[in-house]
Amino acid sequence: MSQVINRKPEFDILKGILIIFVVIGHTSIHIPYINVFWFHMPAFFMITGYLTKKWLTPKDIYTAIKYKDHTIWNRIGKYIFPYLSYSVLFFILFQPESLLKNLVRILYGGVNNTTVYSYPFWYINALFIATLAIGGGKLFKQNRANALILLIIWILLHCNIMKLLPIPLPWGTDTALGAIIFLCIGNVTKEMKSKKWHWYLLILPFIFIIFNKYASLHYKLNMKSMVYDHFILDLCVPVFFTYFFYQVSIILSHIRGCSHLLSYLGMCSMTIYFTHAAILSLTRKGLQWNDAIGFVSAIVIVALLHTLFKYFRITRILFIGKLK
Repeated sequence: MSQVINRKPEFDILKGILIIFVVIGHTSIHIPYINVFWFHMPAFFMITGYLTKKWLTPKDIYTAIKYKDHTIWNRIGKYIFPYLSYSVLFFILFQPESLLKNLVRILYGGVNNTTVYSYPFWYINALFIATLAIGGGKLFKQNRANALILLIIWILLHCNIMKLLPIPLPWGTDTALGAIIFLCIGNVTKEMKSKKWHWYLLILPFIFIIFNKYASLHYKLNMKSMVYDHFILDLCVPVFFTYFFYQVSIILSHIRGCSHLLSYLGMCSMTIYFTHAAILSLTRKGLQWNDAIGFVSAIVIVALLHTLFKYFRITRILFIGKLK
């Protein structure tokens, strides 16, 4: 969907760590003092913002359709084809509702697309819409006008205005507002250079955890549910944790076995994202396994499936979105 710059191994490791947190967040597994929803989805958006070199625009979509520009279709297909393919496949396997109702749900997308297997799919819809908004509005350019637009978006999110709507907007247009903010934060960090004193920032997540625990802050952040709890902390907390795990990823990149495993999970992260809810549902209801076994199954089985998908052109197109 967006052209990306060549990235260092730590970014795949970071994505591997984050996708583990995503799966954990959809199980009963509890991490003491930490809510993974504070940072895992904002971090994915920030990574995309950081790695994106050229933003997709509505004009690009028009060009792709009118002139059959395969270069642009290759970018779009990475997100559209897996979304549709997994939706069809899992409907056939689970059949949670009537065909017509499910078809409407898929086409409408966003948080309304919530079944036993599709509740994570909002992310890909929001990412697509947010990318178009940033590219079309040229919000990636750092100027006062864009800063004002982003501030207004942030205020709207914290006023809960979008929740006044009778139903969520199609294709995650409402949840895309938060995605725009975190994509832009990731984009801004391209210009920042690492300095020695930045290592002191690694203590900030621990300070926040202690403060949240003993000051009874009860902090919440959930991008899918559009729960934005604090005007300042909703920016700071995801950034603090993302930076912390980024530095952890740099350290792990020097540990060969761990590096290879997490890097591969990072490369499989979108496949895991699309499929883990279905596997967790199967292991819970069909096999009656506990969530710990279901968690391991969701990671291992999907990593193997991703390897299989890469070998065949049709599965690369349908389930990974690689049209080349």
